[in-house]
Amino acid sequence: MLALIREIDRDNSTNVWRYGNKSKIEAVLDYIFKSSSFYGDLKSGRKKLPDILNESAGGGILSLSSKICKYLSEYEFCADNFFIYDSYVRALIGFYYDEYVSKTHHFTTTKNITYEELFDLLEQILKNARIKDSNPSLKRSELDHLIWYCYKSFEL
Repeated sequence: MLALIREIDRDNSTNVWRYGNKSKIEAVLDYIFKSSSFYGDLKSGRKKLPDILNESAGGGILSLSSKICKYLSEYEFCADNFFIYDSYVRALIGFYYDEYVSKTHHFTTTKNITYEELFDLLEQILKNARIKDSNPSLKRSELDHLIWYCYKSFEL
């Protein structure tokens, strides 16, 4: 499990392990192995799970926590249960919300929102994008990656 989480960390450039926060990953592992509900929460897509993993590590790794949940859910259950908590996705969510949900809601900031809050906003966008774009099979992992990929080369 440590090797898998380190690979998720490296592949997604969250670099928690690389920059000396090994104890945070160890705390996440401790939670995973000691929690009787982790795999059930992962399988059911409990949207609070990334926040719980982040809190178990003392904070500061919400991006990695979301990616652990996203990829473990895919690997273990072939499920599309989680979005990624990414700075580009958070920075651009207002634009997509205006386009797909409500032009009257204006975001002041989404920099420090919880994973649950991000999930709810992206879920609304996803639901409406599936209808508006006639793409009922659009997945969570596709929506967040489209947003991230389109803007990853820009400076936030």
